[in-house]
Amino acid sequence: EDARKKTLDLLNQYPPGALDAIHVGCWDQPAIGVVQALEEAGRTDVLVTALDGGPDTLEIMAEEGSPFIANVAQQPRLIGSTAAENVARHFAGETLLPQTFVDVRPVNGPDEARAVHEELGYGTL
Repeated sequence: EDARKKTLDLLNQYPPGALDAIHVGCWDQPAIGVVQALEEAGRTDVLVTALDGGPDTLEIMAEEGSPFIANVAQQPRLIGSTAAENVARHFAGETLLPQTFVDVRPVNGPDEARAVHEELGYGTL
């Protein structure tokens, strides 16, 4: 709700044609508020990108004509299983690297949003 209100204020400062895109660099929930504000204001001229790729945002991205055009999806199940494997290795006395990386999935447009939604186990859109 806060992101929606702040975006509406921002849109009042920038008339159509003055703002091309909004990148939400924290996580998906504020991006949903940004999309809601754009739709409420009738602003089809502004595109949205974000980070996280949760099921709700992938669903919004999968809608034809959505302003939410790109995301970077994390893989929560793979993150969880990798963490569990690291814990097991630790308790088994193995030496672990100081950091473990899990690949993210770039998502560009509605077709990729539908594919990643299914790939990550969120179901079919």
